Amino acid sequence: SGMTLSVDFIEREAALFPPVSPDVLIHLITLHTDSSLPAFHAIMAVSALSLSHSGTGQSVDALQYYQQAFPSLQTSLRNSDDLVSDGLFLTHFLLLIYEVNDHSITIHCSIVIY
Repeated sequence: SGMTLSVDFIEREAALFPPVSPDVLIHLITLHTDSSLPAFHAIMAVSALSLSHSGTGQSVDALQYYQQAFPSLQTSLRNSDDLVSDGLFLTHFLLLIYEVNDHSITIHCSIVIY
């Protein structure tokens, strides 16, 4: 009676968990050091974008968090060890997820390319 991991299974399980609002995430993330701030902004950007797509949030909020991630990345990188940190990888991964799912960025990029 082993359960296989499929897209349908993941979709059913994900439907049980409503989107988390940015306010709730702020309370859940209690460590606000310089090194975790970029990841915090990236998490907030992806969460706000998810809320925007579900109709319960505004895309402006998502874009603001997305744009705050880059300056905080610049100030958090202090030495070569920071360049290979898990936090930096997570931040870039989350920003990629944001870019893939944000239609306005995709449209803008396609306009620039052509």
